[in-house]
Amino acid sequence: MSNRSIQEILSFNQEVVALAAAGLPLDLSSAESVQSKLEQSTAALALRVGRGQTLEQAIRDEPLLASNYRRALLTLLRCDDSRVAMESLFAPASSRRRFVSRIGDALMYPLIIATLAYFGFIYLCQVTLPSIESIYRQLDKSLPPVLAFLTGVKHWIPVWSLLVPLLLLLSIVWWKRRGIKKEWTWLPGSRRYYRASDHAQMADQLAGMLESGCTLEDSLAAVTPTSVISVPNPKEANSTDLFPPLLRWAIQHEPSAEGFRSVARTYRQLADQRERVWRFLVPTLVGLAVGGLIVLVYGLTLFLPMIQLLEDVAIPVAGRRGA
Repeated sequence: MSNRSIQEILSFNQEVVALAAAGLPLDLSSAESVQSKLEQSTAALALRVGRGQTLEQAIRDEPLLASNYRRALLTLLRCDDSRVAMESLFAPASSRRRFVSRIGDALMYPLIIATLAYFGFIYLCQVTLPSIESIYRQLDKSLPPVLAFLTGVKHWIPVWSLLVPLLLLLSIVWWKRRGIKKEWTWLPGSRRYYRASDHAQMADQLAGMLESGCTLEDSLAAVTPTSVISVPNPKEANSTDLFPPLLRWAIQHEPSAEGFRSVARTYRQLADQRERVWRFLVPTLVGLAVGGLIVLVYGLTLFLPMIQLLEDVAIPVAGRRGA
């Protein structure tokens, strides 16, 4: 039985590698390639089984296994439908990808504003500033502090005009390679989004296992791999922290595939509410804050020299009229 089960896991791993290569998001909590990580995990399980452990206990005890992969393997052992195990494996990474894509959308608007301000500042230094400097030379006046500062900035144009695009390019490369792989759990609302998504996925997995013919006890044991769970009676259901409240209620009062699907829809709606914040509200706020700050700095560098120039030109004219 153990050898046959190990072969089933190998076949399951081949399907996982093929789906990951096709572009489906997968998070095994490792920087290594998917195939290499799965091979190491399978070898560790085979070693434990060879020492006399049952395959299920080996899956529970092996520290190399990521939590979502551990849950998928336990689901595979208890359920004949590998589709349910696949869904439990790929669902967490899909939720993370949706959330991170909203963060990328929120940064797009300030990026466009910063690009426009960059080219505008180059035009200011190359065209507008020399014209103002020529006027001060004709008036035989020294440059005010603001213009002196901008003149120094203009002197370093060969440096910062290349450095700014380089930093921007490096930031984009970092985002593509590493930023999109982070969970960004420190952002407001992110933990509640991930929590609701996990609860929805847990309810969907329970429903899928019941639809495939698994008992409720086996389904609960696969969903909560850190403990051996039996069907909770009403008293235990109200005191245990192993399940979220709504799912705990469904286990107690409506332990059916339809009931768990309904719970999953409810938790997914909660996650969608958090996602909408990053889809609509956050891009607006980030655009106003970051984009507004960029426009303010650019406006000050443009209009302060002009105001200073008007003052310096107006004072001699006013003096001559008074004389």
